[in-house]
Amino acid sequence: MKSKGCNDIMDKKVIGGYCVCFLLIIILLLFMISGNSSPYGIKNGDIHLEVQDNGLLKVQEVYIYTIKETVDTINRTIERDNGENISNLKVYTSGAYSEFNIEENSNSTNITTFLYKDESKNQKINNKEITVVYESDLTQALKLYNDVGIFQYKLYDNKEVVPINNLSFKINYPSKEGVNFWINPYDVAENTKFHWENSSLIIENISTNFMTNNIEFSSTIPKNEFSINNTYATIIDDTKAEDITKAQENYENNYSHGGIGGSPVGVGLRGVLEAGSIIDSTSEDPEERRKRIEAQENASNLGAIIGLAVGAIAAMSDTDNTEDTTTEETETPTLKM
Repeated sequence: MKSKGCNDIMDKKVIGGYCVCFLLIIILLLFMISGNSSPYGIKNGDIHLEVQDNGLLKVQEVYIYTIKETVDTINRTIERDNGENISNLKVYTSGAYSEFNIEENSNSTNITTFLYKDESKNQKINNKEITVVYESDLTQALKLYNDVGIFQYKLYDNKEVVPINNLSFKINYPSKEGVNFWINPYDVAENTKFHWENSSLIIENISTNFMTNNIEFSSTIPKNEFSINNTYATIIDDTKAEDITKAQENYENNYSHGGIGGSPVGVGLRGVLEAGSIIDSTSEDPEERRKRIEAQENASNLGAIIGLAVGAIAAMSDTDNTEDTTTEETETPTLKM
C-alpha cells in the first residue's frame, strides 16, 4: 500500500513530466513556424504540360502566392539537363504590377519577378494574394530512343523552401495508349489522385511541406506516337523500355507497394535515368545551396527535438516504474523472529 507522501511525490513527477512535454511541444511548434521563414507562401500550384509529336514540351505553371509581409521579388528556378533548352519564356501577373529578369546558367534558368503595388512601380506589395504565370517551351528535354520517348519534369524543388498547399498537374499526350508514368518519391505518390480525360492525365493532391524532397514526374511514351519530324527531341540510338521496367520491378521488390491505375509509381526510374535527373552539385548557385543546407539543417533539428521529446517521455515512464517497484518492496511486511 502506497503512503500519501509517495503519492504526492509521484503526482509531482507526473505533473513535471507533463510540463516538460508541453514545453517541448511549444518548442516544436516554434521551430516549425520558423522553419519556413519565407515572406510568402504558395496557396495553389497548377502545372500544365503538353507533349507534342515533334518532341516539343510546352509548359504553363500557375501559382497563387500569399504575400505575408512586404516583398518586392518572387524567384523561380527551372533546372535543365545538359543539352536541354528553354525558349519563349513569358511571365504574367495578376493582382500586381510587375516586371521580370531572366538569368541563364549552365544547368538552370533563374526568373526574378519584381512586384509593385502601383503602376509607377515605386511601392512594394504587402499582405495580398497574387497570381504569377510562367510559360515556356522545352526543347531536347524529351529523349527519343528506338522504342520509347522519355521525359522528366520537376514538379517541386525543395531548394525553393516554399511549400505548396495544393499542387496539381495536367499533361496532354498525343495519345494515352501505352503511356506509363511515375511520381518520385513514393510517399508523395501514395496520396495523389489521378484520372484521364481523353488523352490528358490529371494528377491532384500532390502534397509538399518544408521537409519534402524534390518531386519529379517521369513518363514513357511509345515511339510510334511521335512524327518523323522530331527535331525538338534528343535522339538516342538505343533501347530503354526494358531497363525502365526492370528498375521499377526492383523498386517494387524493395517496397511492398504496387502502382496506381496500372502505372507504377516510385523512384525506380531515377536509377535508369540518373544522368538526366541529377544535376551536378558543382553548378549549384550559392544562394540555392544556402537554402538547401538550411532546409536540411531544419529537418535535422526537428528530428532532434522529436527524439528529445520521446526520450523524456520514456525516461519519465522508467522513473515511475522504478518508483512503483521500490515503494512496493519497502511496504512489504516482514516477519520478526
